[in-house]
Amino acid sequence: MLSSNCFRLSFLFALVTAVAPAVAAEPDDIGTRPASGHAPLVQARDTADEDAPEPHADVPDGEAVTTQGRGYDEVDVVPPAHLIATDPPGDWAVAHAGFRPHLDTFGGLLTFALAHARTERFYGVVSIATVRNDAGTHVGAAQFALGRNLSDEFIGVSQVSLAENRARTFIGLGQVTIGYNRAHEHYGLFQFAGYNATDEAGVLTQLGGYNRASDRFAGGFMAGVMNQAENDFAGIAQLGVINAQGPLLPFGEGSTNDGTAFRGVAQAGFYNSAADFQGVVQAGAFSGAETFRGAFQIGGVIAGAEDFAGVAQLGALTLHEEGAGSQLGAVNVSTDAFAGLQLGGVGNFGDDVDGVQLAGLANIAGDMSGLQVGLVNYAESVEGVQIGLYNHANRLRGLQIGLVNHAPDGLLPWSALINMGFDDSGFYDGEVMARR
Repeated sequence: MLSSNCFRLSFLFALVTAVAPAVAAEPDDIGTRPASGHAPLVQARDTADEDAPEPHADVPDGEAVTTQGRGYDEVDVVPPAHLIATDPPGDWAVAHAGFRPHLDTFGGLLTFALAHARTERFYGVVSIATVRNDAGTHVGAAQFALGRNLSDEFIGVSQVSLAENRARTFIGLGQVTIGYNRAHEHYGLFQFAGYNATDEAGVLTQLGGYNRASDRFAGGFMAGVMNQAENDFAGIAQLGVINAQGPLLPFGEGSTNDGTAFRGVAQAGFYNSAADFQGVVQAGAFSGAETFRGAFQIGGVIAGAEDFAGVAQLGALTLHEEGAGSQLGAVNVSTDAFAGLQLGGVGNFGDDVDGVQLAGLANIAGDMSGLQVGLVNYAESVEGVQIGLYNHANRLRGLQIGLVNHAPDGLLPWSALINMGFDDSGFYDGEVMARR
């Protein structure tokens, strides 16, 4: 046991040691890094102490040491001997170009970096970098990079790259890349990428392979191979192969209706899922919702909801726990209470049905109040009418019309063509009932 624990601790220490530099370089999950915070390139001395010894006489070039307790009151960095300039870059105007420029505030037209540009505050038209383009605040038309664009705050038209765009707050037209777009808050018209991600999106259309909003999507469309709003979706539609609001499996573990919802017009794709659907239509091969409030839920294979209220469920198999409306499918199943119409090409199954069951083959219900029409009609309790070749009701309060009718408490237990049952519990005593 001790050996195992030592191994885990050693592994954890090694892992932390390996990833610590990367974590320091990318301080948060967004990955944006302001340009400020660069180390001073000159030695800092406490000028009040004129008699203090010359600092770091024996320290190799490039190493950082602290001078507290030695007459100096801040961290010194000894510059490498090959550095020519020792002053930090200042403000630039009109244009600036370099290999790896590190600017504090830029105001002008453009910056260009052959490799990696870092600008704390950019106010201009465009910043361009071949590898990586970082900005604390970018106010301008665009950030361009072959590799990555990163901004804490972007206000402008667009971030454009081949690989990745990130912004903590994006206010503009859109982010465009082949690879990955990410924004904590995105207030724009679109994100276009293989993978688009936001925490909170404003007026936005996401176009890509995988579109994801981890907090709230409020805008127009999510259109791609896979679209997921993990909490709220408030927009027009999700259009894709896979569309989800909440978890991918609406009835899976951890799927609870906690007030988040899909509020829009449509989910349309091969697979659609919603924790709480409030819209017009879900349409696909598989459509599921924990709670459905809308017009139509369409599943070429399955349309299902725990709680359904709408015009109709349509599919090869329609399924709900509680429902009100219509079920139109080859097989229709209601596992608890249902009020409305079940129209089944093969059959209808319901626990507590208040309405009409019409089937090509069989209707089966626990408690049936209304009308059953099919070749075979079966119910524990019927208050209404059964019409078919064979009708069965353990408790009949109504009419059976069929070739064979069976109702133990009916006018006749077995009958041909027609049978009736009445609520006569207070009319006959036990002896008369036995003789009858």
